[in-house]
Amino acid sequence: MTAAITSLDFSLLYWIQAHMRNDFFDGFFKLVTHLGDAGIFWIALGIILLCFPKTRRSGHSASSFTAATAVFFHYRKAGIAAYILAALIAFSRLYCYVHFPTDVLTGIALGLCVGIVLVPRLSRQLAARSK
Repeated sequence: MTAAITSLDFSLLYWIQAHMRNDFFDGFFKLVTHLGDAGIFWIALGIILLCFPKTRRSGHSASSFTAATAVFFHYRKAGIAAYILAALIAFSRLYCYVHFPTDVLTGIALGLCVGIVLVPRLSRQLAARSK
């Protein structure tokens, strides 16, 4: 099973390299990838969105991204899948017309911040208890 997953991983990576690589994407995705460095962009966005008093948050988005962050901290590959699912859940709130985009973005930012702050702390506490 692991070999099949690894094969699928490499097939997708090779496909991306063979069919999508170009000068524009090289620069664009280097910029995009650095937006995620240390979560600074998402933390700043969350703080900015929290400054708007009428902005609500999407609980679905917040809890999904908190959970995805917890999975990502412990299992990187499964965490990527969890983030994809979290993004789909967040988008569904817009698609179903139950939240404004700012509600969803605030929920995502809140979920990421909670996950980034609490998951390492809780992991250390649980590890200390199990010793």
